Amino acid sequence: MLLIEKIQADVQKLPEHLQREVLDLVEFLLAKSTQDAERQDELVWSNAVMAYTMQRMDEDEGDDAPVYTLDDLKKRY
Repeated sequence: MLLIEKIQADVQKLPEHLQREVLDLVEFLLAKSTQDAERQDELVWSNAVMAYTMQRMDEDEGDDAPVYTLDDLKKRY
């Protein structure tokens, strides 16, 4: 018996109010799965942007790159 068939057979044995709870759980897991995938996509993009930015900063730095100190600040917070 396939897993989905086992789940269906077992859920059908439950009273209706418990079947609703199973449905709520399944919908929660689906929503969580979607959010996890979106977070993973955001993390991949964030890491790529950070790596690109750091690479550009390294390329732009040279002997003529300005060095700033606290004395250069107009306002301190």
